[in-house]
Amino acid sequence: MRKLGVVGGILYLLYGIVCLLAVMDGIQIWFGVNSFFAFFIALIIAYIPIVATVAGFIGATDAWGWSYLQAGALFFGPMVVYFLIAVIGVSLTSRK
Repeated sequence: MRKLGVVGGILYLLYGIVCLLAVMDGIQIWFGVNSFFAFFIALIIAYIPIVATVAGFIGATDAWGWSYLQAGALFFGPMVVYFLIAVIGVSLTSRK
């Protein structure tokens, strides 16, 4: 079980890096700044959920050429997975 937590932590870190890169690319396209400044702006914007999601969508769709569905899966996919895990967990523990 402990190894599963380590793997989950590593996957969550990689997911965060991909999202940060999408936000960074979105800022580069949105404001026209270079990578150095976009990185530091992205670190700040990453703590503002709505703005970070919009910037990430712009980065994923315009810079990476992803569809809206793919960008939505990147930013909202983990929430759907967490919701499903919670529903399954509650349904398994509430049975008597």
